[in-house]
Amino acid sequence: MRKARIISKIENDEILKYTPYQLQLTSVFLNNFGSYNGKPPKFNVYDVMTVPKGTVGNKNDFTTTLGLYFFNRGVLELSGLSKEFKWINKAISSGVYADYFNRQASYAMLEGRIKPTEYKLFLNLCVKFKGYTSVICSTTSEQFLTISKKLEPMKKELLKKYAKEIKAGDGVTVQRIEKELLKYASEILKDDPTLDGYLSGGGASWGNNFKNMYVMKGASKDPDPTKVGYNIIT
Repeated sequence: MRKARIISKIENDEILKYTPYQLQLTSVFLNNFGSYNGKPPKFNVYDVMTVPKGTVGNKNDFTTTLGLYFFNRGVLELSGLSKEFKWINKAISSGVYADYFNRQASYAMLEGRIKPTEYKLFLNLCVKFKGYTSVICSTTSEQFLTISKKLEPMKKELLKKYAKEIKAGDGVTVQRIEKELLKYASEILKDDPTLDGYLSGGGASWGNNFKNMYVMKGASKDPDPTKVGYNIIT
């Protein structure tokens, strides 16, 4: 559904002129990745560029995406955390951020490898970059809006199969149903750009917002204090 391009040498040199400070500026991000008056953006974050040797202490040229270049230099290098993480050349999802960056940075600060001020700046820059999902991620698509119809046959089958457990308010079984439906949905939507907003963690949540909107609400604690268990909302 989308195709990365290798940017030209002139464009490559233009990106390399930016300092780490400039790479985190909203104006610079919008000028390069924003779309105005129906015109396509100058670049896509998944377009490919070359980082010449010596640019970031690298011994050889290497390729990366423009989005990762902005993040590595505009967040990690600017905050001082590039000494801890070196160069990150993989997609940064909410899981990677929470389980890798945030955890590792916390350990590095506690163990004295980075300063508290560097850690604070890193967190602030990450929050700023999360907001850029509204610029580079599709809000929705026809495929997203109609995903419930595609899930319906499988959902009906699972609800019938576990009807007894659902009636009994078995929250564990309901979670199992949700996971199966979410896995199937992710297979259908894997090439849809709208998925970026959910997986990145910068916008809506896959296991909360998407699940509740397109799959099912699931197990909900009964508000009546005299009752034990869950109401199952399918």
